[in-house]
Amino acid sequence: MAIIGNTEPVRQGVTRLGLGGSSLPADPETAYRIITEALGAGIPYVDMASRYVNHQGVTLLSQVLRHNPRAAFTFGYKYPHWTISSEREFFLHLEELLRMLNLPHLDVLLYWGLTLQQCEQYGGRGGQFEWINHARRKGLVHKVGFTANDSPASICRMIDSSIFESVTLELNLLHTANLPAAVYARSKSVEVNVHGVMGGGRFGRDSSILNRIVPGILRTPELALRYALGVPEVHRVLLGVSGEQQLAENIAFSAKGGLSPDDRVLVDQVVLESSAAWERFCDSCGACGCCPQDVAVTEMLKLYPLIAFYAITYYPVKKYTRLLQDNRGYERCNLCMECVNRCKFNTLVPEILSFTHTVLNKKQGGIT
Repeated sequence: MAIIGNTEPVRQGVTRLGLGGSSLPADPETAYRIITEALGAGIPYVDMASRYVNHQGVTLLSQVLRHNPRAAFTFGYKYPHWTISSEREFFLHLEELLRMLNLPHLDVLLYWGLTLQQCEQYGGRGGQFEWINHARRKGLVHKVGFTANDSPASICRMIDSSIFESVTLELNLLHTANLPAAVYARSKSVEVNVHGVMGGGRFGRDSSILNRIVPGILRTPELALRYALGVPEVHRVLLGVSGEQQLAENIAFSAKGGLSPDDRVLVDQVVLESSAAWERFCDSCGACGCCPQDVAVTEMLKLYPLIAFYAITYYPVKKYTRLLQDNRGYERCNLCMECVNRCKFNTLVPEILSFTHTVLNKKQGGIT
């Protein structure tokens, strides 16, 4: 554990972290090392689904349970509720899972990607929530949570179903739309876990603009993680890591604690000003997306603010490379101006696409 350290501040920081399974490498041995390293550093929670780690998530979790003290951590199992059609099928699934894990009960059963429509369906007479309560009474499930796949207002209504002890939702410094749902959850004593704090890779590399917002923070990944840790309603931040060095860096960042309210305001002001500037040209309505030449207009427009306002290029390059591979890049544009005609702001969309294409093509040779 030398690369992580073993000081009390680190212990305090890691207790608010969890390890998300979705970013773990496909190789089970590497994934096992990362999980073991995380648990050894004091991270107390692991999030897992059967399809993670090349569809070996449950097998990997059983190995982790066998070789690590059971009291050292809890885990959440992402339950594929949409595949289960009867109570009998549900209990067969649950009992087989417990057999594979060699456990008497699940710590946390997570309704994976739950929508309000599904929640209302499951809450009806004879629905899945009755099965869950039956499993609780039998001692097979300790807690129930959900990972949200709906609007903030819908998340709040799902919380009102009163069946859940936790909610997992997306939150990061550029995506704070779910904050009202987080506030509401905490007011109802529902634990809030957040994922996507690195913006799906947007903040995984340094940005010269983001790095100068908060004095003393010179790394964008540090800013992103500590921003989420600074949100008082957040109980736990789930890390998406694919390597041991990345894990060690995140643990070191967490030791410094969350951003202060004043520092979060500094970040929010930059984001608000940038968003307001971009919204004068685009509100993401998607009207420009019907390109006769099949240029990926809306996808490229999402990349532009990252480049122009935040100097983030690594993530856009990866995305644009895929668009070029699919033959949907700017080079297909014949300046028909259909996108401009459809735009309510009369934005010169081809100019923005040309800028995005030029910048990202220059960066493709290898960026840092």
